[in-house]
Amino acid sequence: MDSAAAARAAALPIFFILTFAAAAPASPAQRKPASIPAPDKNAQFKYVEGALGGPSYDIKCEGVDVGDFDGDGKLDIVFATGFVLQPARQKKHIPQLQMNKSTGEGNIKFVDEALERLPKDFAVQAGMVTVFDADRDGDLDICFAQMGSRPARLILNDGKGHFTETADARFPTVKMSSASVEFGDVDSDGDLDLVFSDQGSKTRLFINDGTGKYTDETDARMPDIAVPVAQDATFADIDGDFDLDLVVIGKHANGQNLFVNDGNGKFTDATPVLNYPGTANNYECEWADLDNDGDVDAFWVSIEKMNEGASKNLLRETGKLSFEHLTNCIKGHNGDDDNEITFIDVNDDGFLDVIVGSLLDWPEKLYINDGKWNFTYVNAFDFGIDPTCDAAAGDFDNDGRTDYVTANGESGTGNKIYRNTGPKDTHGPNILKIDNPGRLSAAGVFEFHAFIQDNSYDDGQDFIHCSFNAEIEAKNGKFKKENIAMTNMGGHLFRGALDLAAMKAEPNGVKASIIIEAVDHTGNKTRSKPALVTSTK
Repeated sequence: MDSAAAARAAALPIFFILTFAAAAPASPAQRKPASIPAPDKNAQFKYVEGALGGPSYDIKCEGVDVGDFDGDGKLDIVFATGFVLQPARQKKHIPQLQMNKSTGEGNIKFVDEALERLPKDFAVQAGMVTVFDADRDGDLDICFAQMGSRPARLILNDGKGHFTETADARFPTVKMSSASVEFGDVDSDGDLDLVFSDQGSKTRLFINDGTGKYTDETDARMPDIAVPVAQDATFADIDGDFDLDLVVIGKHANGQNLFVNDGNGKFTDATPVLNYPGTANNYECEWADLDNDGDVDAFWVSIEKMNEGASKNLLRETGKLSFEHLTNCIKGHNGDDDNEITFIDVNDDGFLDVIVGSLLDWPEKLYINDGKWNFTYVNAFDFGIDPTCDAAAGDFDNDGRTDYVTANGESGTGNKIYRNTGPKDTHGPNILKIDNPGRLSAAGVFEFHAFIQDNSYDDGQDFIHCSFNAEIEAKNGKFKKENIAMTNMGGHLFRGALDLAAMKAEPNGVKASIIIEAVDHTGNKTRSKPALVTSTK
């Protein structure tokens, strides 16, 4: 990431706002106080000194993700090791694999067990890392996106938190300069595919065959559009049709890219619909339903110069996909050299708040979301400047509060964990929409999808587990199925599937009354009202 804030601010990007009712805010130089806020001992997020350690603790890290690798019910952490600014000149390093040794509420302690658990001599120059179940065996695998014209690396979990690397025949060895990777079921077949940004080249799409064997299908499925200085690639159902679309951003003002999915994993360019030119400071955007109206909105790093802002999706209001790009929604401090966005409902009011990871000029920043397009700055972190390149959310001590972890990519001062001391999470996942009609495959599998989000979200991770009950009315009788697991597609979508052929139910014209149960990491549950889903090819 760029460490010269002045040089970055010197770029003069073009900026366009679809609807802009208020005057433009003052420049960062006009608004920035003479000094940063002093650490507040009463702040909600408290730095846990000594929570992380190990042989690679002070190596620069560009990416971080979380998951329970060894199945003990506690969230572990993986850090990517690399330096995006100078990938060609920095050697590769062993990643950090921080295993959770916390003993209870208020106690957060990790031990780096990378040497014991990763493949022998495993090292990467990674721009990002993602945690997901690649081979559908019920445990979490890890993929590293590398910089400097290097192939991505996929390592598979044995179920106990020990990893082996996939053979070349099972994973493409395409050389990329990739600052991001994210998982998502783009073709709705029940397994997780991978997307990679590739700086100056087309966005890469690797398709999963269901066993963790991947094929590079970029040429067949992705638009022939090179993204200059590509940073973030993220999945979300932007147009509300229950498949995963793709937003790819880069540090440029040529148009941030929106690629729309046809439902089968083939993408077309819809960048003019997003209608956001971008800036030379764009590093990250995250998508979620920020006003709980049933469509996904965006929060951006540097939507205008170095000012954060949001894109309100107008699909529900107008019936047509369009966006209102906002900077005046930010109340209070704004305009720093920032890199990262993480959603956590920190005050347990049912709306996702925004934490911005700041690189150079300011400590981590919390913006409280009132659900009415006001995001108000709060000094919520008790540490000073924490040069964040990436961050993630997770309840590390299982106390019902979502904590926060940062990856430090330019300072070499070490990654950090902040314990959330605010209110506990009391809300079950929000089941926002269930699609109708469902989709009927040629093999007689009847599938439907649901849009569900919980109290935290970052880069596809949301810690929700879903199942459903179905009462089925077919031409040849009535059938009932209970407690059927749904698969997490990424991007807030979940897929339910009924094998009508195996049930011997006549597939055409099926009507199914569906009840979904969604459970979060804390154990909060939500059951949907019965939803009628009919089949269509």
